Amino acid sequence: MKAQAVAFDQPCHSAYEKFIEITNHLQGEVLSAGTHSDVEAYLEEDGRELLRLLLQEHLTNRGSGRVGEAVCGADGVVRPPKRDHLERSYQSVFGRVQVERTGYGQRGVTSLFPLDAQLNLPAQGYSHRLQQRVARQAAKESFEEVIKDIEAETGVHIGKRQVEAIVVTAAHDFLL
Repeated sequence: MKAQAVAFDQPCHSAYEKFIEITNHLQGEVLSAGTHSDVEAYLEEDGRELLRLLLQEHLTNRGSGRVGEAVCGADGVVRPPKRDHLERSYQSVFGRVQVERTGYGQRGVTSLFPLDAQLNLPAQGYSHRLQQRVARQAAKESFEEVIKDIEAETGVHIGKRQVEAIVVTAAHDFLL
């Protein structure tokens, strides 16, 4: 008996559909006749996409981080909500995800995004976990090898300049 996707309102609907797709594919003729390596390669790639979808849906379900009519920054300046649902994306170890957030600001001062702080979003556009992997590997091998290994492990491509910047930041944090 084949599993069938049921359309109903659930928090992680896209991830659930991907899970059903994966289980159906595993029961299909192509992988049933495949080798262990074929199945493992499929699960590595599509399983990573399932995890990315779960992370994305978690971020979406958290909301935009709107915390009220205004926020006061550490500088003492009160900022009203200026823009709702500004998107910011970053690369996680599972792939690119987006965060919709509310920005608070006014002319002449830097805008604040409470959700960025709540989530501890990375400044560089790469998740802290991905940056940790890059820094650990850069201590052992060349930047070119780091790029290849990170892409092989996570499916995420990071440019050489970005790898260098991540390593410099990690070294600076380590020295402090």
